[in-house]
Amino acid sequence: MENIIIPRGDIACQTDLIQAHMSTMRTLYPNNAIVLICEANMSCEYLCCVVLLYLFISFVLVPYHPGVTASHFQAMCKPYNIIAMCDERSGNVGVITTQESKENGVLLMQTALQNKMVRRASEVFSIGLAAWNSSVATSRVERFDQCVGEALMQASRFKKLIKEGDAFQKAKIEFSGKDSANQDDLVMSWLIAFYFVTKYVNKLDN
Repeated sequence: MENIIIPRGDIACQTDLIQAHMSTMRTLYPNNAIVLICEANMSCEYLCCVVLLYLFISFVLVPYHPGVTASHFQAMCKPYNIIAMCDERSGNVGVITTQESKENGVLLMQTALQNKMVRRASEVFSIGLAAWNSSVATSRVERFDQCVGEALMQASRFKKLIKEGDAFQKAKIEFSGKDSANQDDLVMSWLIAFYFVTKYVNKLDN
C-alpha cells in the first residue's frame, strides 16, 4: 500500500514511485498474473495492482495525483508483464467509477470483512519515500504496516451520507470519510479494488 504525498504535478516522481511498485510486485510474484486497475475519471486519484494467486486475490493500492494519466500506464506496465484493466465500453485504459460501483464496492467490502476473507499476504511492502531515497530508515514491511494503520483509521471514519433532496433534485446517497483534515483515499482504493476485481474474476469464470 502506498499513501504518500507526491509533489502535485511532478510527473517524474509519480513515474518513479509507480515503476518501483510494479518492479517489486513482479519480483515478489514472478509467475502470477498481475492486473493494474486505475481510475480513468477526470479526477483520477487511485490505482491498484492486483495479483491473482490461484483462487486467492491479493491487491496493492496506490493513491496518486493527477499528472500521470490512465493512458500512460499501459506503456509503463509492459516491461513488467502487467495487464492494465480497460473500460468495457470504450476499451480505453482505466475504469470508470460511478455511484453504483461505489455502493456495490461497499457491500462487497463489508461482506469480505465480515466473512474474514481479507488476509495479509506472505510478502508485503510499501515503497514510499524509498522510491527516491535509498537511506529511508523504515523497512518496506514497516512502511506497509504504517499504511495499514492509516487505512484502518480511514475506515473508522468512513460512512454513508444522505443528502436531502428538494423540489428539483432527488435525495443523494454518498459514501465518504473525507473532511477538512482527513482523507479517505485508501478506503476508496479498496472499494474500487473489491468491485472491479470481482468483475474481473467473474469474467474469467465465464
